[in-house]
Amino acid sequence: MKASFQWIMDYLPQVRLTPQQMADVLTFSGTEVESHLVSAGDDWILEAGVTSNRPDELCHGGLAREVAAVTGATLVLPESIAVARGRPTAEVCSVKLGAPDLCPRLTVRVIEGVKVAPSPEWLVKRLTAIGLRPVNNVVDVTNFVLWECGQPLHAFDLDRLRGATIEARRARAGEKLDLLNGTTIVLRAEDLVIADTAGPVGLAGIMGGRESEVSNATQRIALESAFFAPGGIRRSARHHQLRSDASYRFERGIDRARSLIASERAARLIMEVAGGTLCTTEIDLGGPGETPAAIALRPTRVSRVLGAEVSEDTIRHRLTALGVAVHERSGLLLCTPPSFRRDLTREIDLVEEVVRLSDLSALSSEPRMPVRMIRPHPNREIREDLRDRLVTLGYTEVLTPDFVKEGAASEARFLLDGEGLSVRAPIRSGESGLRRSPLGSLLRVRKHNADQGNRDLWIFEVANLHALETSSGGVQELPVLAGLIDGNLRDARFTLDRLLEPHGIGCEIGVADDAVLELGQRASVLVGARRIAVFGRPARKLVQEFGLKDAPVYWELDLEAVRALKREWKGFGGLPRFPASTRDLTVDVADATPYSRFERALLSVGASGLEGFELVDLYRGKNLGEGMKSWTLRFTFRSDSETLTAEAVEAEMAKIMVMCEEKLGARIRKG
Repeated sequence: MKASFQWIMDYLPQVRLTPQQMADVLTFSGTEVESHLVSAGDDWILEAGVTSNRPDELCHGGLAREVAAVTGATLVLPESIAVARGRPTAEVCSVKLGAPDLCPRLTVRVIEGVKVAPSPEWLVKRLTAIGLRPVNNVVDVTNFVLWECGQPLHAFDLDRLRGATIEARRARAGEKLDLLNGTTIVLRAEDLVIADTAGPVGLAGIMGGRESEVSNATQRIALESAFFAPGGIRRSARHHQLRSDASYRFERGIDRARSLIASERAARLIMEVAGGTLCTTEIDLGGPGETPAAIALRPTRVSRVLGAEVSEDTIRHRLTALGVAVHERSGLLLCTPPSFRRDLTREIDLVEEVVRLSDLSALSSEPRMPVRMIRPHPNREIREDLRDRLVTLGYTEVLTPDFVKEGAASEARFLLDGEGLSVRAPIRSGESGLRRSPLGSLLRVRKHNADQGNRDLWIFEVANLHALETSSGGVQELPVLAGLIDGNLRDARFTLDRLLEPHGIGCEIGVADDAVLELGQRASVLVGARRIAVFGRPARKLVQEFGLKDAPVYWELDLEAVRALKREWKGFGGLPRFPASTRDLTVDVADATPYSRFERALLSVGASGLEGFELVDLYRGKNLGEGMKSWTLRFTFRSDSETLTAEAVEAEMAKIMVMCEEKLGARIRKG
């Protein structure tokens, strides 16, 4: 909220503060002043961050009250009593309350014989300082009172109100209203309007209409001041995409009890700047509402929360400065909050008010709670590490529901045995099953992106899977990491290698017999006899179920296994001192021979100086013969003590070729 420094100071005649000091005082009390900028002339504009529970501070009077409470100064608010000498209001204006649930209170005053003209200099100065554009003396007074005491008001040209009637009612669906901002809106039955006998003349609490606006020809003013239900104003403002200073305050809840007082203050100012005669016996429908209930406060409770002794007189003084009425009874303080502090409903609320006005810098800072560093849980460390690695590889994380539709996707399970679980009352119809694999969820994400024209999708999700353990009847839970890529099986294998290698987990590729993955396009990742991951292309039936044209590649990793198998190792061997020597070898093997078999066999050779090896090409073709495939393997040799000779490298390669022939039944390709 923008507030004028000089305007606040008008209500604190005994206070001598600089703009910076006032900013510090308000910030100290809980209303942070984010900046204070110089305005035209001798004024400063404070940018105050008023919290949502303090609508009473959305005005200069409210901010002045806070400054007075902190500094101990006397708050002097201006005179609001207006002398009424005209005829009774009911003789010139009819007021009706047709929707008391949306408008609990509606008040109207009438001023006759006004002369609309430009506002005096003092009024223009106050409004322009906070960025408002002066309109005329009547409208400017309503804006001034809003920013002075927080009560929005609206002035109608009474002679332009058909039937001289003001009614707060629900709109009739389809009614139209021409607003002051030049737009025309179509109303709904949920909207609250101010209407005359012919139709709406204003969207209640948000913006007035053009037909009844005050102009230079206006002679009679109907001054409306009301309390509107915050929820109704919020819904209408959001639907019609309209925001105003009035709606901002009504949405947060104004002080219903002060609607009539603010109206009287505005009437007094209008007669000062525009003349006129105020009609007697103003109309007030709905009344001020219930008085806030008294709250019992234990003085000892304040001291216990604050951690320092606070006298009863100090408590009484601080609460009274905030407008709270305090009475003593049986060792307790009975505190009745003012009507503008609806946020004070409990004892702890009053304790907080006393604490925030205390000098916290004077309290002892002796530590009573030990502070120590806590290491992150190992499970969380692993998850965050794997997340980071996947993002580095170009993956995007997604989050999907734990429930899936019945069908092939709900039957998918790879790493979790047990029967499926379902709920009796699912959130979404037809999605009652707890998933045993994220495969179906990621396929749905893939389908949505395909419909949006997004291609080359690499996504992953961290999920908890659930199943019923048939032997014990208990519920199993397994954390997994799953991914779906628009790639090939080698991309999935590469991903899993990049995830497992940094944690010191060595694995091999084995056979997978999961029916939800396509035959010949699926594999298991094994550590010994334990399956820790699976990857492959979803079966054609599953792909068609989700309406996909082509099958992506899916992989799933057991996070519990990663945590259990992880090896802590750190080491650095320094940069190589001698060059490496590489050799390529092409061998033909049976198509059923897994690459993992070659890896195990190579370890048994014990080739001296072998630094690493990799599969660089896989080929299948008619010239190889039926049931055969060809691997091109690359081996890297290096010595830590000397440069290897060609003869030494060839000798080690000879051992490897013999191993391939004897243990794999391979055929070595020459040249």
